[in-house]
Amino acid sequence: MQVNKHRVEPPSTSVECYWKKPTLSRVGTTLKYITVQQMSKKEVPDRPSTSALYTDFILEAKKRKLQHCELIKYQDIMKTTFNRAAISAIEEATRMQYKSSLWYEMRYGRITASKAHEVSVCHTPDGSLVATIMGAKIPDTIAMKRGRSLELSVRKTVSTTLNKKIRTCGLYVCQDNPMLAASPDGLLKDTIVEIKCPTKAKAKNNHLKNGIISEKCKAQVQLQMHATGMKKCYFCVADSNFEETKNVDIILVKYEDDYVNNLIKNLYIFWKKNIYPILYRSTSL
Repeated sequence: MQVNKHRVEPPSTSVECYWKKPTLSRVGTTLKYITVQQMSKKEVPDRPSTSALYTDFILEAKKRKLQHCELIKYQDIMKTTFNRAAISAIEEATRMQYKSSLWYEMRYGRITASKAHEVSVCHTPDGSLVATIMGAKIPDTIAMKRGRSLELSVRKTVSTTLNKKIRTCGLYVCQDNPMLAASPDGLLKDTIVEIKCPTKAKAKNNHLKNGIISEKCKAQVQLQMHATGMKKCYFCVADSNFEETKNVDIILVKYEDDYVNNLIKNLYIFWKKNIYPILYRSTSL
């Protein structure tokens, strides 16, 4: 009888010990945490990189001649570049700037230099900044009116001080980044000119303080230089009482390649997330 009992009982090595619990059940007791890798001993299969998968998808979609693929449309837009002839034609046709209807049309959906700093630090996807880029009307402030009324007079003063002729210019669309554009206040042979006319003495610090250009204005003139292909800028800030003093502070600003590359990356991210979707929805496939 005893012999038969031993025969029907399973070997001790085939029965799992009661104290051998799954590793996950120990979390919170003797084991403080567990990683995903520890939960599975299986090898994770190799997967293609995201960029490789994206490229393969685009190639296959084009091979099949898909007509309603958002990725293909986006890729085509991002590969768009403006040739020199087109850039020159737009610039020449928009030299009246705010008096030109084309100037407003070409700014639609583009991040302009005057908005560069604001865009680079913005984290609001549906605020007034996006609305402005998409053509919303901006209130005509006292500062804006003063800038327009004094610009010609300040330009003449700067021209006399530098002993150089300043010519007017229109909107420059960036050749390799057509979602960006800039409208300097004037051009010399190899230098752009940007003019500021603050209404109050304290407001001057918003543009220039202790001979140092503000971050907002730096982003503006750096993108202007990038758009025009020039490497220098005369940044000119008129006195708040310029009408009496005729005084203008003139600072020479040089192009900073690393700064501009980083700025453009930030502008591109904002445009991709917040502007492109609006443009895409507003056009039929």
